[in-house]
Amino acid sequence: MKSFTSYITEAFNKPYKWKQTSKRRDTKRWSAEFTTTDSKLKYEFNSIDLYGEEDWDVSFHLKTGPKYSDTNMGITGTAGADAFRILATVRAMFMEFVSQNDPNHIEFVAEKYGDSPTGKARSPIYTRFAKEFAKTNDYDLKINDASHQTAYHFWRKKLAKKKNRN
Repeated sequence: MKSFTSYITEAFNKPYKWKQTSKRRDTKRWSAEFTTTDSKLKYEFNSIDLYGEEDWDVSFHLKTGPKYSDTNMGITGTAGADAFRILATVRAMFMEFVSQNDPNHIEFVAEKYGDSPTGKARSPIYTRFAKEFAKTNDYDLKINDASHQTAYHFWRKKLAKKKNRN
């Protein structure tokens, strides 16, 4: 029998197959999607260059299937054990987005819905991903934690020195 650690490691190393849905020449948008194997839930990753200055807003969400509520958190709340593969897939899409666009600034948020444990658990998982990403990809990271959401801001280190980040 596999240990829990082995199971998690394997799940994070086996993202779902996904496809980029935006055109490669589109310099303002980048999107991708995937469908889970068993539950056939479709997830979507979207990003947009807000001001044409490599300043990207990123979001990822459940596209088809159960919708958000206090007990149903969409991206991972409905997934159960499949949540690790879903997050691994979102991570793979995020890394490809960065590889293709080399953004100067990236922002995404972890919403905290109601008193649901799933909503509150999302933020620490995203924080761990954000810290690892920033460290391994030469970005500075600022995390703004509020009662309803946690916002993650990444700045290329070469640019962060030029700008005042209060």
